[in-house]
Amino acid sequence: MGSAKRLTFLTTEALVTNVLIQAYEKLPIRNPIVLDLYAPSDLFPIEVPLAIDRKATKQKITTLVDEILAANPDAVIIANGSDLTDARVLNYQLAKGLNGLGEKDIFIIVNMPLPRSLRRVKRHRAMVGASGDH
Repeated sequence: MGSAKRLTFLTTEALVTNVLIQAYEKLPIRNPIVLDLYAPSDLFPIEVPLAIDRKATKQKITTLVDEILAANPDAVIIANGSDLTDARVLNYQLAKGLNGLGEKDIFIIVNMPLPRSLRRVKRHRAMVGASGDH
């Protein structure tokens, strides 16, 4: 009896997608179905304003978050490193899969981790057996 099993991968990373497609081409199984979220549609692309602020550092991020919240009552901020306990401030982990933000102004603050933080992440990944050389 033939098998209709299919592996499923969901990723937003173009590099991972390309690797998986090439891997599938070398296997004696069915080719993957690729959903291109960058295809023209009424949903994409969306306009996203970008601002660069020097306060997006570990030492000053709470000041930046305070300023945004004071200026915009509909703001929801996604950022790591803020000391505030306001319900409108989420870290990346809490924001994953969160619904109900459609009427909010969402601010995502990206800051680069310090080299020692990167070393700590690599050590952790090595301990749990994850490949971290990318």
